[in-house]
Amino acid sequence: FHALTAPAAWIMARPRVRGRERIDALHGPALFVANHIASADAGLIMYALPFRYRTRLAVAMEGEVLRAYRFPPSSLGLLARLVERAKYVLVTALFNVFPLPQKSGFRRSFAFAGEAVERGYSVLVFPEGRRTPDGRMHEFRAGTGMLAEGLGLPIVPIRIDGLYEAKVAGRYILRPGSIRLTIGEPIAFEPGTSPDEITRELFARIDRMSEG
Repeated sequence: FHALTAPAAWIMARPRVRGRERIDALHGPALFVANHIASADAGLIMYALPFRYRTRLAVAMEGEVLRAYRFPPSSLGLLARLVERAKYVLVTALFNVFPLPQKSGFRRSFAFAGEAVERGYSVLVFPEGRRTPDGRMHEFRAGTGMLAEGLGLPIVPIRIDGLYEAKVAGRYILRPGSIRLTIGEPIAFEPGTSPDEITRELFARIDRMSEG
């Protein structure tokens, strides 16, 4: 984080972070949920979080994409396959990524997340399951509520603004503060709250954090 992620985030945009004080009282593991715009999202969120969370974070990634990195199709050339496998090594080593599949295998992923929490790690999830294609936040997948219910952790909503516009424009070096990260108030749901209700409420919370 300190050698690569933080310097890259600072050089790229010097993101403006709001609401970090809202999690001052949190010291144990938490479940962070955020909108998904680009591959830089996880690094930017790590930059925005307090030190105690930055380096003890398990990041959920679309399982099918991660599997494709690890087992690239034989139709690709040798060099392309090596590049894909290098991506797998880098994201798992640098960002403690674990797969959260879209279609099957949820149980194993949820079990990994639970084991990470038991080791004192927090979990970061992008509930849309994919990067936004148009800048809008899209429906959260139902597995988000199931994971939140199973972990039983305080849930911290985070919203990223300004990154999509830079992505569309193809800009990599931005004016300081162009990218904004807003950390919302931690949420604790009552026991027995349905996963669907949790999913809907998390979507609504992050949607309301929009700067317009």
